[in-house]
Amino acid sequence: MAKQRSTVSSHQSLAGEYTCFFISNEEYGIRTALVSSVVEEPVVRKVPKAPAFVEGVANIRGRIVPVLNPAERLGLLNSDGGGNGKSTVNSQQSKLLLVNADHSLYGLPIGMTSSITFFSEEMIEPVNPIMVRKEAPFIRAMAKTGGRLIYLLDIEAFINAGLDLDQEKKASYDHFAAGMSASLRHKKKADQRQVLLLATGSETCGLDLACLVELVPAHKMKKTGKGPKYLAGLVETGAGTLPVIDLQKKLGLASIPYGEDARIAVIRSANGGIGILANRISEMVNVGQDEIREVPAVISGQAASHIKGVVVLEEGERLVVFMDETKILSNKEIEKLNNLEQIKTARERRAKKTLRTGADYLLLGFRVADIEFAVDIRATAEVIQYNPPQVVPRADPFIRGIVSVRGELVTVIDLRKRFDLTAEKKGAENRIIVIRSAKATFGVIADSVTEILSVSKTDIVPPPKIVKGIDARFIAGILSLKDTDRVLIVIDPNQILAIETKAGKVKKRSSGRKKKG
Repeated sequence: MAKQRSTVSSHQSLAGEYTCFFISNEEYGIRTALVSSVVEEPVVRKVPKAPAFVEGVANIRGRIVPVLNPAERLGLLNSDGGGNGKSTVNSQQSKLLLVNADHSLYGLPIGMTSSITFFSEEMIEPVNPIMVRKEAPFIRAMAKTGGRLIYLLDIEAFINAGLDLDQEKKASYDHFAAGMSASLRHKKKADQRQVLLLATGSETCGLDLACLVELVPAHKMKKTGKGPKYLAGLVETGAGTLPVIDLQKKLGLASIPYGEDARIAVIRSANGGIGILANRISEMVNVGQDEIREVPAVISGQAASHIKGVVVLEEGERLVVFMDETKILSNKEIEKLNNLEQIKTARERRAKKTLRTGADYLLLGFRVADIEFAVDIRATAEVIQYNPPQVVPRADPFIRGIVSVRGELVTVIDLRKRFDLTAEKKGAENRIIVIRSAKATFGVIADSVTEILSVSKTDIVPPPKIVKGIDARFIAGILSLKDTDRVLIVIDPNQILAIETKAGKVKKRSSGRKKKG
């Protein structure tokens, strides 16, 4: 039997963030950094002569994933072996927790996650050796918080302990799995695109974020009395003076009045830039190529030439028309608009001014309380509808809870409590902005998403020490919009999850790693 390598040097190294869940009424935790996602339990195929704790295998996202029975592995079955001596997964366990070990994925059937919790060194105790069999060192430590007792699993020991593995074959498979993981990560990144969802009339349409120049409030639009009926007006942008298209009229959609939440999506296309008028921003989501379906043949043709495909969200519960930005207007329509006297005059006037040569990056603007914030859109993974997060017991006050975003568990931050702002405002425009920082993925609750701004580095200045009571370490800079009195606070995603230690030093909440040196 191969000697098992210890994965723990001391309990002090175990402080960090853990995904907690129940198995047979006992609570266990695995480092969140090792958790890939939570998915619906798939069809599991039996493997002949496999160890008793291996339920079988499943095909998940291009990987063959061994599905393990944690109750069997941990010896938590009833004395009669689950009633009939068989090691079957609890019928109440409908989710599969996917965890990483040596570049391989393993599935643990669970009911639901109970929380994502940060355990400090003071909350963790080593395991008394009398409690753990030498050949089954599954529990690496125990954590206590409030009335909870959580067993922290050593996932490598959980998978490998007690097995007489052929080390040469294991090393060969680990090498194969590492290559496959890298290949799938590259494929996923290449296949995925960010899609901005806009509510237009009674419909929701999607635009590829790659074609977006900026997103501005509709009140900046200037009305025009001439032109086709779908021409809503003109808007001045960093890309020049552009016509704004009313999709309700262009596509013959049900007419819904534009209110204060109306926005203009400024897009670039092969036949010229235009603005798209929408009733509001709905969401920004990551969409895989397999979630984009071809336009059904029955509705294809010239009348539907502006449709690139149909985006299938939430396992078919929602369908969104994916717009082809190059075909919203034909070349003939673009030429007709460009020849309108009002557009030509506005462009000639603008040409006399000194224009910015280009933007350094885009910022996503949002509002919390009476303050306008912004975050670099490169750090923004998704913008989703607000749903109440699952509460995390005894978490920091500014942590609202956790939500599942496409199977990934995301901690949700309440910026009102984080920044000591006014009481919560609930409304239909509330959104959760999912942000990927250098250390973690988390969400922040916004009263509304306002715009996408095209800015240069010179537009942003360093923050003063205190801004409206907000600690400067949370702020990457201050954006002052020209020709207005508006000021946006650009947040630093890498600092939002920082917590204060007893010594007053800041440490990252989510890394789960002990700094070297």
